[in-house]
Amino acid sequence: MMLLILTGVLVGAVLGLRLKVFVLVPVICGALVIVVGDGIARGDAIWRLAFLMIMVLTALQFGYFLGNVVRFVIASAPNQGRASLPTSARRSGRAQVH
Repeated sequence: MMLLILTGVLVGAVLGLRLKVFVLVPVICGALVIVVGDGIARGDAIWRLAFLMIMVLTALQFGYFLGNVVRFVIASAPNQGRASLPTSARRSGRAQVH
C-alpha cells in the first residue's frame, strides 16, 4: 500500500513539473484501474480497496501540487550571475547591437 502511495506522489510531482492539470484525469483513471486490479488479485475487502483508491488519488494530486510548487520556485528564482538579454535576442540566440 505504501509503495502505491509513494509512487502516486512521485508520478504526480513529475506531472506537475511538466504538464497541465488536465493530464491528471487520464492518469487518475489509470491509477484507479491498477489499484482495483491489485486489490482484486490480493483479495482485499471492498472497504480496504476504497480506502486505497482514495489514498492513491490524494497522493497523485498532492504530488502534482508539490511539482507545481517546485516549478514556481524554479521559475521565480533570479538570474544568478547570468547576463540578461532582451527578449528578442533570447529568441534569436544572439545579442542585438543598437
